[in-house]
Amino acid sequence: DDREQRDHRDSREHREADREDGVVLFVKGLSTRTENKDLSDIFVKYGTITKVNIMYDPHDRQSRGFGFVTIATDDEAQAAIDALHGQEVHGRSISVERVRVSHRK
Repeated sequence: DDREQRDHRDSREHREADREDGVVLFVKGLSTRTENKDLSDIFVKYGTITKVNIMYDPHDRQSRGFGFVTIATDDEAQAAIDALHGQEVHGRSISVERVRVSHRK
C-alpha cells in the first residue's frame, strides 16, 4: 500500500532528522509549574538547546510531569545528565536520561 510506505518513509525521515538536531533527553518528575522556558534556562548552562517540549494533557492542558530537551552534542548531553539528574526544580526532584532510540522494522 503506497500510503503505508509513505508513512513509514516519513516516520524514518523524521527520526533521522531528530537525530541530526542533537541528543534527546527525557526529563521526568517535573512540577506542574515548570514550563518550556524554565527547562531551557536550566539546560542551556550545559550546551546548545535546539528544542524543549513539555508534555501536556490535551483536555485540561495540565503538565503531565515529563518532557524532552534536545541538546546539541553527546558531551553536552552527558554534562547536563551529570549535573541535573536528581536536582530539585520547582520543589520536585527531576530525572534526566537519554532517550533510547528504537530500531524496530
